[in-house]
Amino acid sequence: MLFSNRLKQLRLRYGYSQAFLAKELSISRMAYTLYESGHREPPLEILIHLAQMYQVSLDYLLGLSDLSLPLQLSPQEGYLFSQLDRLAEKRREHVLQALQQDLGYQLLSDSLIFHEIPPKNNVP
Repeated sequence: MLFSNRLKQLRLRYGYSQAFLAKELSISRMAYTLYESGHREPPLEILIHLAQMYQVSLDYLLGLSDLSLPLQLSPQEGYLFSQLDRLAEKRREHVLQALQQDLGYQLLSDSLIFHEIPPKNNVP
């Protein structure tokens, strides 16, 4: 989803007018209208302010993710993800396959959605 579409979607969901948001952001209504129509991109300070107002991540606001909030990871989970990210792609695939086998789950593409796989045989 494009940023301009996401911006309008959030504004309507919260029931805000363009004039209200322009005032909150200390910009003109025309400037805000240009952001929402996709004719102008806001500076980082405005993006941060919008994300805070709507309580969403910048990735969600920019249309880079469909998750409105970042995942809340424990320090251990964050460490594991950071180490996994450092591995070469082939080695990473090997680790993910080992996890899938050990857990009995199948990781779908690059998402964090897991689906159970029925066992191949009746061995517990």
